[in-house]
Amino acid sequence: SVLKFVATKILYGPQGPLTADIEWSESTVQAQENVDDLYEKLEGLLSHSKNLLKDFDSAHAAKAGLEVEDAFVTGFVAGFRYLMDEAAYSKNVNFLK
Repeated sequence: SVLKFVATKILYGPQGPLTADIEWSESTVQAQENVDDLYEKLEGLLSHSKNLLKDFDSAHAAKAGLEVEDAFVTGFVAGFRYLMDEAAYSKNVNFLK
């Protein structure tokens, strides 16, 4: 619970989500353009079921957000464990001061 709280505060602090600080690669930009194009095509094909597509998109976005949070927490814990192992087994490093 504490790690999720910290992750939420860091990811969604007073300045808002950190996505503004991310420099997207050309591959990511192209992948997003491809997703946007395919979404438009699906929207055209499913015009009579537009709400279904929007509901699916919202559910997918929520899942992606939760995955980002889980990945952040996992990385945070792994980094913490690594630092504690270094502190425990290194004579020159003491993170506990």
